[in-house]
Amino acid sequence: MPEAGTATVRSWRHPDKRRYYSARLERDLFGTWVVRRVWGSLDSRLGGMRCEPVASFGAGLDMLARIESRRRRRGYEAS
Repeated sequence: MPEAGTATVRSWRHPDKRRYYSARLERDLFGTWVVRRVWGSLDSRLGGMRCEPVASFGAGLDMLARIESRRRRRGYEAS
């Protein structure tokens, strides 16, 4: 398990749809733990980003696990 002071990053790609998805657990400028999600196409500059605050490092790891499960069900592979 990573230490609570470090950022934790997960990335996935969908080989058929040529899409990517990344989730990162990190602290923001105010010291709050946030999960930053980034997604888009490998063929264009279109995409999006979302930051969600979480209560703790452990809650952030739980959210990353749920995101990973959802990505795998939708055909994404870890990259």
